[in-house]
Amino acid sequence: MTDLDAFLTKVLPYAPGCPEPTAFEHIRNAASDFCETTRLWRFSDTFEVGDSPNVMCTPQNAVIHEIERADFNGMQLRPKSIDWLDEHVPRWRSDEDMLTATQPDWYTQVWPNTIRVVPYCTGRLKVWLRLKPAPDADQLPDFLYREYGTVIGWGALANILMLPNQTFSDPNRAVYFQTRFDQALGRAAIRQSSGQQRAPVRVKAYFL
Repeated sequence: MTDLDAFLTKVLPYAPGCPEPTAFEHIRNAASDFCETTRLWRFSDTFEVGDSPNVMCTPQNAVIHEIERADFNGMQLRPKSIDWLDEHVPRWRSDEDMLTATQPDWYTQVWPNTIRVVPYCTGRLKVWLRLKPAPDADQLPDFLYREYGTVIGWGALANILMLPNQTFSDPNRAVYFQTRFDQALGRAAIRQSSGQQRAPVRVKAYFL
């Protein structure tokens, strides 16, 4: 992980006089926008589901943007909303189901950044996630700084330079940095789709 301080070199030279707390706020926001659009911050881990049915499954400095997949004891679970479960599995909230269930069928979210398996069972849960920075993050993944630090700096500057009545306010340059940020997001999103292995986004169908 890279300290947020490292990103200041991408921002402060272009917004002299900008307070560091302001810069940090907008760097986090730009990094969050970047991760939501490109979905490049991937994370996977395995957790033991024990006494608590709600498993906290994000690393420090991160929150969940998207749950890609969840497996329980090697079996893939299906995502379901709380409303769907209330309608189709009325007793799903009751821990008593753990007494009879041996394998869950679904997963849902009761609280942000957690996963709950339904029916509630003890066992091993593996998750694949797309992450974004937490609102109070003081570090970001190394690859974001190494490969996209300048891009995130552009996103931060697009908002910093639009702040009114500041010595560093410059709406014209803000538009310039916003344009560069948006273009870079598009390129990064395409890269995410194909990966460095340059796999085709779609597979051509062949019919016999």
